[in-house]
Amino acid sequence: MICRSLHAGEEFECAGNVYRMLIPRDDTRCLEAVLETVAPGRSTPPNAHSSFVQLFVFFSGKGRVHIDGQVSEIEAPGVAYV
Repeated sequence: MICRSLHAGEEFECAGNVYRMLIPRDDTRCLEAVLETVAPGRSTPPNAHSSFVQLFVFFSGKGRVHIDGQVSEIEAPGVAYV
């Protein structure tokens, strides 16, 4: 069992967004938990992962998820499995 505060983990920046590694994949071998903060009007760079899926939990705000030409709108509180 691994339980962590959302304030735990080292903070880092990538593509103008702030990330905090909460649970690294090295600790679980099957998943990782990353807290990602995206400022209004910003986005994450396009990316794909063949070795794992992603689950996005929206605590505040809203966004768009783009997958294979499909676009879904999401608002907080909400969740997106990709």
